[in-house]
Amino acid sequence: MQDRHAAWRTRRIKDELGGERLLMSMAVTSVNQDQVPVTLAVSDRSIWVFTFLHTAAGPQIVDSRVTPLDALDHLSSAPLRGPLFSRHLRVVLHFRDGSTHVFDGPLTEVQRFLGMLQQYLAKRRAPAVPNLAPGPGAEASASGSHATARPRSAGNERSLEASLAALDSLVGLDHVKREVRQLKNLMEIQRKRLEQNLPAGHMTHHLAFVGNPGTGKTTVARLIGQLYRALGVVPRGHLVEAARRDLVAEYLGQTATKTAAVFETAIGGVLFVDEAYSLTDSGPGEPDPYGREAVDTLLKLMEDRRDDTVVIIAGYPEKIARFLMSNPGLRSRFGTVIRFDDYSDEELLAVFLHFCEEEQLICAPDARARVVEYFATRQRDETFGNAREARLLFEQAKLKQGDRLAPEGDSVGRDALQTLTAADIASPA
Repeated sequence: MQDRHAAWRTRRIKDELGGERLLMSMAVTSVNQDQVPVTLAVSDRSIWVFTFLHTAAGPQIVDSRVTPLDALDHLSSAPLRGPLFSRHLRVVLHFRDGSTHVFDGPLTEVQRFLGMLQQYLAKRRAPAVPNLAPGPGAEASASGSHATARPRSAGNERSLEASLAALDSLVGLDHVKREVRQLKNLMEIQRKRLEQNLPAGHMTHHLAFVGNPGTGKTTVARLIGQLYRALGVVPRGHLVEAARRDLVAEYLGQTATKTAAVFETAIGGVLFVDEAYSLTDSGPGEPDPYGREAVDTLLKLMEDRRDDTVVIIAGYPEKIARFLMSNPGLRSRFGTVIRFDDYSDEELLAVFLHFCEEEQLICAPDARARVVEYFATRQRDETFGNAREARLLFEQAKLKQGDRLAPEGDSVGRDALQTLTAADIASPA
């Protein structure tokens, strides 16, 4: 069964790579994503990190992250300590911008993978910098001519079904799910009109996500990338995350170049700018020429690449509203604003139980009641972290369980190791 799943995963990865050639792949655990099992893949142009959802139809990709291979500076690895990890290595990918991605994996597989990758990098020549010129069809779209629809394959249809299934599997977010399905339906109708040589008009695919922290905005943005790829809106569908520090340079005049470089990595997919208003919020009466330069550059690139690249901005509702009002170009490009509501107490319990399931822990009935009671007493304002609060409560529960079971020593049984009780849940404030 594992070999069959591995073959399925390889086929799905090849479907996602488009015109890129798969060189190697390896199942690992992503430390950057809170120990999420992922598949690390290397093509002839990029490094990909795929997250799979196992369904009745086989493994389906629900998230992908891509980084140009040329952005990789060097690799490092070190053995993990402790009896449970005696045959595991931790791999660190160091990128030229100073960022890293960290993975854990079995010793033998990691060593083989690193050897192949280093050998390939040693004989690979650096390619030319990708062109930031407008994508195919941009000139025609700008002049009001009919747009052309990208071809849809059987792989696209499967990816569309998997993306929608992954969206539906998320806890809560009923309003978000309805909005995304409405967008999907509209795009499919537009495609049918184009296929019948009917004018479909121009639809901006850029989105604004508004809501408090921990409400799933980044997770949904990743799924939007996969959904847009399946619908033919973008060719690759990968997600690139960015914040002010990634876009704004130290000196005036350098920001445009830095912003363009980040945008370049997102071409063919989705650029996700969290807290986008930080580009213009420099304080009352204090103009920010650096942030304005980043915004102006983004607007130009969004127009040039509107047929193959999507930008999603996210943050608090009021701040995003002010940000959009600060520039007419922003208002016109982000016509769709999707609201992410806070989770209810019961939904936060479901998130907590999901964390339990991932680590094969059972939450006893009295513990479940304590979890709901805990969240019912929490103040809901801009400081409330929603799913992040559930993660924090879960990590605290594991610590309390450890303190509770440690005195039993070797006599502690399997059932006890797998069970969280009310004693392990933090008391309501």
